[in-house]
Amino acid sequence: MKKVFQNKVVQGLLESAIWEDVAENADAESYEMEAGECKYEGEITFDFKIVEFELYETFDEEEEEMVETIEITDVEDIDPDKLLEASDIEFSKSNQSKSYYIKLADGEHRVSDHKRPAIVDGFIAHEHVYENEHICDGEKEIYDTIKELIMEEAK
Repeated sequence: MKKVFQNKVVQGLLESAIWEDVAENADAESYEMEAGECKYEGEITFDFKIVEFELYETFDEEEEEMVETIEITDVEDIDPDKLLEASDIEFSKSNQSKSYYIKLADGEHRVSDHKRPAIVDGFIAHEHVYENEHICDGEKEIYDTIKELIMEEAK
């Protein structure tokens, strides 16, 4: 499989995620295809990258058996850090989660995949209230929301 990440652990996690996607989503009918033909095409979002891949089944001459192989066909980087740094917009991010705090003309925007947890002081919970909070469903939506905010700011 093509190397997407230099870190072996992260690369291993990506490969596991791809095989998990294949196990969950590869259609049973695709297994009736001829050897060497693409059996399944998939796409996953992993560590702010969109990875497209294809599953093939080929005959291994040495082992004398059919083997499934994954070919990564495309990798799109959707890193919000790079997007924000290129736009020269002031921002900060959480060290604990996928939360971005972006300073725009209309105030600070919080873009995250979750609502910020309340701070508990004794028996009282203090909720964080943001005028401009964007709760997203996953990394791709975080990236798209930040991109949209940057475009709006540029107008």
